[in-house]
Amino acid sequence: MNNEQLKMTIQAIHTAIKGRARYKVEELYRSPSLQKYLERSLPKQEGIIKVKASSVTGNLLVRFKPDKTSDEIADLIENDITSYRKNQQKSQSQGKEDLASIEWEEQPTEDWHLLELNSVLNKLSTSKSGLDNETASQNLDRYGANALTESKTRSDWEIITAQFQSLPVALLGVAAGISVVTGGFVDAVAIAGVVLTNSVIGYTTESQSEKIINSLQSEDNPSVFVIRDGEQQEIDSTEIVPGDVLILQTNSYVAADARLVESSNLSVDESALTGESIAVSKEIETLTSDEIPLGERTIGQNGDDYSKSNGSCRGTYRHWNY
Repeated sequence: MNNEQLKMTIQAIHTAIKGRARYKVEELYRSPSLQKYLERSLPKQEGIIKVKASSVTGNLLVRFKPDKTSDEIADLIENDITSYRKNQQKSQSQGKEDLASIEWEEQPTEDWHLLELNSVLNKLSTSKSGLDNETASQNLDRYGANALTESKTRSDWEIITAQFQSLPVALLGVAAGISVVTGGFVDAVAIAGVVLTNSVIGYTTESQSEKIINSLQSEDNPSVFVIRDGEQQEIDSTEIVPGDVLILQTNSYVAADARLVESSNLSVDESALTGESIAVSKEIETLTSDEIPLGERTIGQNGDDYSKSNGSCRGTYRHWNY
């Protein structure tokens, strides 16, 4: 697509308010990845203050400095979409394996529950007001997304061949061969039947497991609320970075391990972590013992369920040293 065709996909639909414009971006429609890219990259452009994109409607709302025009902003959007397309093409040509090979900087590790709150905030270069958007973007580039590396999907043929590569199957194969040589055809058929049955069961089980794992990886990431630039913002859970201040309320999902910095009448269902069905009370006080179980620490763990919790809290995200 040439530049003239690309410009036709960006249409200014509301520019009446100075320093604020809404655009219709054809390529943004039903493209969550482009939505995230534009919301991350556009604020880095000179003159742009804030960006809100929607892959549901294809609309892009941009707040910018009054000395900029809507046409200049449209050019910046065009440049970002061009960069996005180039990155997509590069990723497709290189394959997903390259993402796993990126060596992200190791996140800071401490016994966070044993540190005073101010020490935690200082070590993560943050505050109760959260990070600013620029620092959050830098941390995302520095540490990577808050997501597990996708496992390589095995083909049906790879799963089938794996069923015949174990030592017991090899021994049964040798036994079947000896039976044929010595005239024990019935024994050979019986052994072959056992091997075949085992392979069918193994293939069925492993292929179903592969489908479950792939379905989990393809699930939409939940959105979370964080404090950035002193304001509450809703972001994708994969965009959480060390130093972010998360806002957790009833029905919240804890998308990353966090040290509590504020809480009010907070109790949390940690059954996924501890197996206990009763909600556990949480406080922000610094603990003193190294032997305190995970479930009793002043932290919220990734995967905790706040659907059965009471009260509310804020926590600052960090990598927990298990």
